[in-house]
Amino acid sequence: GATQLVILDHGMYVNCSETFRKDYCNLWKAMVLLDTVRVESICRSWGIRDANFFASLQLLKPFSPSTNNAVHLNATTKAEVYQMQIDAYARVKELLVDSQQVPSELIMLGRNLNIVRANNKGMRSPVNRVSIMAWHAARGASSSSPSCYAEHAEERAAWCLRKDALQPPPPYAAATPE
Repeated sequence: GATQLVILDHGMYVNCSETFRKDYCNLWKAMVLLDTVRVESICRSWGIRDANFFASLQLLKPFSPSTNNAVHLNATTKAEVYQMQIDAYARVKELLVDSQQVPSELIMLGRNLNIVRANNKGMRSPVNRVSIMAWHAARGASSSSPSCYAEHAEERAAWCLRKDALQPPPPYAAATPE
């Protein structure tokens, strides 16, 4: 074939503070572990009022801690997606308490994740994005110091109770397309 020139736009960069990185990792960890107290705490610190709705937006799946189902293992039905769209219209206006508290990194990260998700969908290369994010978040949440392993033993035990939570996902694991 013919030679192609491919231009990649690397215009969306942001340096994440260590505090944000840890909070974002802990948010993903908490969503998978259904730790609503931690999800709500992180969301409140970011000026987000409706933590469950925000978690659903991050996951692109319904976040329903009351069902006690591992969010990273459930396929999302068309009915659930439709209901999320209806809920989004009604709840998005009440999502933020204080927009000044929202970390700028969160906005850029969300935008980049949506681009990656759209590319995967467009290339028909479905991945279990939630499982991949959760697995890396668990590693990232405790990667600041060598002594953290003992400090987080209880959290690791809870993480292990989630089916397949500690199994590193294959880079392109088949999943239900989002």
